[in-house]
Amino acid sequence: MKKLVYYIPAIITLVFVGFVTILAIKGSVGFINPIAWILTAMLFIAAILLAKKQWWGFIFGLPIGIVLIYMGMQETGQIFKEWPIGVAFVVYYIICAILSFEDWRASK
Repeated sequence: MKKLVYYIPAIITLVFVGFVTILAIKGSVGFINPIAWILTAMLFIAAILLAKKQWWGFIFGLPIGIVLIYMGMQETGQIFKEWPIGVAFVVYYIICAILSFEDWRASK
């Protein structure tokens, strides 16, 4: 059950990007940047590595949090700022790295 926790951000992001992509196909919203799919893949890579006790897998999730913090600090007139989600991602992946490292160390 603990390993499933690593997949939560990846699954939520996949659902969100997939939903927005469907809206884009219907013409309700603008074009979805392919980078969103690359970042979603990075979240799945991080989840797979962390679940396999490869604590350094957090390196694939941490940049997404940093990107969201950076994007949220830009003044673009958006109502919704991304930086709180970015901070949550950074904290989440640091905690996941610690938990995965403890699992790795316990298995040695």
